[in-house]
Formats: sequence, structure tokens, C-alpha cells
Amino acid sequence: MSEMVVEQDQQELLPRRLRLVEAVAITFSSVGCVAGVYSLFGFSFTTAGPAMIWGWIAVSVVALFMCLCWAELASHMPLAGSLYHWARAVAGPSVGWWVGWMYLLSLILIVAGWFFIIPTTLGPLLGIEFTPLQSSLVVFAAIAFAATVNGLGIELLGKLATVGTVLELIVGLALTGWLFFASDHQPASTFFNLGAAENLSQWWPLLFGGGIFVAVWVLFAFEFAGAVGEETKDPHRAAPRGVMLALVGTLIVGTATLVVFILAVPDNNTIASSSTPIPDIFNAWLPGWVAKVYLILLLWIEILGTNAFFAAVSRQLFGMARAGQLPMSRVLSKTKNGRPYVAVAVVAIIALVPLIFSQQMSVLATGSTACAFATYFVVLLAVLIGRLRGWPRTRAPFSLGKAGIPVNVIAVAGTLGILVLMLWPNDNANPFFGGLRVAYWLLGGIIVSGLLVFLLGRRKLIAASAAEDGLLEFETREASDKSPTA
Repeated sequence: MSEMVVEQDQQELLPRRLRLVEAVAITFSSVGCVAGVYSLFGFSFTTAGPAMIWGWIAVSVVALFMCLCWAELASHMPLAGSLYHWARAVAGPSVGWWVGWMYLLSLILIVAGWFFIIPTTLGPLLGIEFTPLQSSLVVFAAIAFAATVNGLGIELLGKLATVGTVLELIVGLALTGWLFFASDHQPASTFFNLGAAENLSQWWPLLFGGGIFVAVWVLFAFEFAGAVGEETKDPHRAAPRGVMLALVGTLIVGTATLVVFILAVPDNNTIASSSTPIPDIFNAWLPGWVAKVYLILLLWIEILGTNAFFAAVSRQLFGMARAGQLPMSRVLSKTKNGRPYVAVAVVAIIALVPLIFSQQMSVLATGSTACAFATYFVVLLAVLIGRLRGWPRTRAPFSLGKAGIPVNVIAVAGTLGILVLMLWPNDNANPFFGGLRVAYWLLGGIIVSGLLVFLLGRRKLIAASAAEDGLLEFETREASDKSPTA
């Protein structure tokens, strides 16, 4: 490859302005551990009882193996539009395009569901119950705010996310620690309480049909560290560290929070039937103002978390547009002062579309998460096949080495298991919407729209992706140069 191509590819990269701590904070905030636990604790607790904790443990193991794969991929290719580039590099342009399309639309659906957490926190804080219209207006304002912050640049978001991470640690550890010592908590045997089920045969369907969902909703999106890795200093080392550090932080905070909340439940039946289970648990053992402080901090965390998630979605859109893989790619890939401002504006507009069809956060969360895991499964399977064919042929600063294939196999199996659970026809995790299950609507819509775009513009899309070879080659060589064994 000529030096001219290398220089051109370097110019196409977004400026590297983030420090490692800021990249980790953005990833950790976008995962939204405390916010996710708050929003879906009642759903999973009601479905599977205190024994829901075992679902968290099982998904944590799957997330670990997934993140090891993401970390290695991010070390090789820390680029905006992460999953698209990774799938393309190991399986070719057609697979890459489909992965990118599925992932992009899944993220857009998820970001709408993410924003719906905000009114569920703001309502109890203000002591009112929002109507569907009022909730939509709150979501609209939050999306507008996220677009504004993202439009001002990744540096501002990195600083805000760092503050948000500190606050999340305070909420996740300090307040829940106080709750643990203040409560007349239940014995450890409560973790084997099956809730409404009388035996294990009745409980397994409840766990997989809803009890596990709080874990599935929280323990994903760690690949975002690869997406913002392009804008991070020393990206080939920082991106994989970002993936793993965000995972470790989430597992510590999430596990501690769930354990304390379950132990502090004053009465299982009361909390299972409550519309505000977390505030009720706090109010049962601590002064009334503590729950208010928790909600205030939680609201701030949610605002920053949605902003971080919004950033990752806009980078996915920008990354695919830069590679010429979307309609109107030239417009969508425009930047100003290193900021993908058009992608930010378009994500804001598109994220409002789901509000027209559904104003239920649970409906968006279940279906869109299933779509995301469908994408994960395709990527991990493609990477596994790539490994069997000799990938990676060069080393990067983070490498799984000989452990790559067994780690990848476990990640594929675990992701497939979660995907099957998300697509299973049950009324808890995959409810009916308009005569069809939510996940089928959303996944089917993504596939049908993808077929239209891909078939109509296949030749142009494949030809445009060829121009990306130089960028991937440059990133691969840079990763190899930074590898300890280089």
C-alpha cells in the first residue's frame, strides 16, 4: 500500500482526544449498570423471585467470554463502527455489511428504550405518575439534550461520563452499603427462594422467561470501547483495556447492588407487586430522604448514560457511512472539527421514531436486546470461523493466543443461548405487540429493510467497501507494531 493511501486513511480517522479513563467512563456509563438494575429489578424479581441472582451469574460468565473476544478485536481494529469493521475483516464485505446494518438498527431501537428509563426515575422523584404522552415528552427532551452534548464533542462527553462514573460508584456501593448494614436483611438462603414457583421445574421457565432479563439488559454493549477507541489516545492498547475495565466495574457494582437489594427486601410479595420496588426497599430501612438522594443521583447517571450510549450509536452510523455502506453515505460521514455532526443529528431524529409505535420501555428493551444479541452471535460465529482459517495472522497488544478458539466457542454458545431465550415465544420477555411477538417484529423489520437496501445497492456497497481495505491494513499494521512480540 502506498504512503499516499496511508496518509489518506489517517486523515479519515477521528481525532484521538480521549484519555483511557474517559474511554472507560463512556463505556461504563453506556452500559448503565445501576440504571439497568433499577429499571428492571422489579420485572425480574416478580418473575423469578430472589433466586433471579443465578441468572445474573450465568449471564456474567457469558459476558466475560464475549468481552475477551471484543477486547482482542478492538486491539486489532479500534474503529468507529466497530462490529461492522470486525465482521468485514474476518468474514468479508457482505457479512460485514449485514452485521453493521443489524447492529446499527438494533442500537437505534435500544437507545430509545434506554431513554425511557429517565421518566421512570423522574416520576417517582417528583411524586407523580407520567402519562404515556408526558413520558414521551421527557424522552424527547432527553434525546435533544444528548444530541446537543454529542454535537459539542467527545471531549466534553468524556469529562461528563467520568463524573457520572464516580456518581455511579457512589450510588452502587456507598448507598447500597448503607442499606445493607441498616436493614434487617434476609438470610443467604433467600437466594434459593424461587418466588411464586413451587419447584425447580416450575422455576426454570420463569427464570429464562424474565428473571434473567435484568442481567441480559445490563451486561452487554462493552464493545463500545472499541467504537470510541478510534478517538482514544494509544487506541490499540486503550480500547481492549476499556472493554475489560468497564466489564469488571459493571460486575462489581451490579453484583453488589443486586445482592444487597435482594437481601434488604422487607417482604417478597409487597416488593413483587410494587411499581417502585427500589425506593420502597430504601424507605423500609432508611430515612425518606435517602431514597430521594438515590433517585437524584440515579437520574444524573441515566442522563449521562444515555448520552454515552447515544455517542456509540452515532459512531456506528458514522463508521458505516465513512465506508460508503449506507444510503447518503457522503452526507452522513461529514465531520466538523473532527465531530461527526450529521451522524449525531440523524441518530437523534431516528431515535424518536419508536415513540410513535410504542411508549413502553419494556417492549423496546426486550425486542431490541434480542436484535443486538442476534448481531453478537453472527459476529462471534464469523470470528470463530475466521480463527479456524488462521485469523489473526498478526498480533496486537491484547491477544488471546491459543486460548482464542476455546474462549470464542464458549462466547458463541452463550450468546446463542441468550438469543434463543430472547426469541422464545413467552409473554414476559417477548410479549405480543400488534398481533406478533415484539422481537419478531423488530428483527423481521431489520432483515426486510436490510434486504431492500442490500439487494438494490449491492454492487455499489461492495465496491465502496473495497476502499476500506487500506484503513484496515493500516490499523492492522499499527496494532502489530505496538504488540509486545512485534
